[in-house]
Amino acid sequence: MTLRNSEGRLISIAGSPGAGKTFLAEKLGVHFNAEIIYEHPREGFPDLIKQSFNTQSHLFETILWFRNRHIANYLKAKSQVASGKNVITDVPLYHNQVFVRAYVPDPFLREILYTMGNIDRGQHGYPDCTIYISTTQELVREFLTRRTGSREWEKDKWFEFMTRMPPFVDAYMNSIRSEIPAFIEVKRGEYDFAVETDFLSLVKKVEAVLR
Repeated sequence: MTLRNSEGRLISIAGSPGAGKTFLAEKLGVHFNAEIIYEHPREGFPDLIKQSFNTQSHLFETILWFRNRHIANYLKAKSQVASGKNVITDVPLYHNQVFVRAYVPDPFLREILYTMGNIDRGQHGYPDCTIYISTTQELVREFLTRRTGSREWEKDKWFEFMTRMPPFVDAYMNSIRSEIPAFIEVKRGEYDFAVETDFLSLVKKVEAVLR
């Protein structure tokens, strides 16, 4: 199925790490015959990025790295949309901002990152539709346990970072929600995207806001 529009559309999915953004992006990509642009590089995140989370160091620089990747992906997506393609990104361009309050304690550095985020949003705008998957720390833990088949993930600092994020993501998304056109919130505890009825219910909402 394609979106009912002669021009391309951009759909971005926001939410905590482990909320199911990439899984949903891939399902929507198939349904809407859309190109998918991933936050995660094909070759994996650079070791220095993982190391920074594991050691809780260089987090200011790490957020800048993510910011640059998100902007590059957004510009690529907008170029494809301009050529008539539907595109789905598994994070919005401002997604790096959700980590600022959680991982940058210095007020001055935090202000630099928030100002940069405000400029980015003002310069580049928003996608045609934003789907926000709201979740809880408990649900992310459950998802990771199901995905890995054990609770061994609890020993990994990278996954510890993932389970910490839901309240910070929720606070940030609520702070900018009124700015975002065509905003759809999906409560992860009420939707299972692997269940066709749940997925199609979300599809109807997307089609409604993009008419």
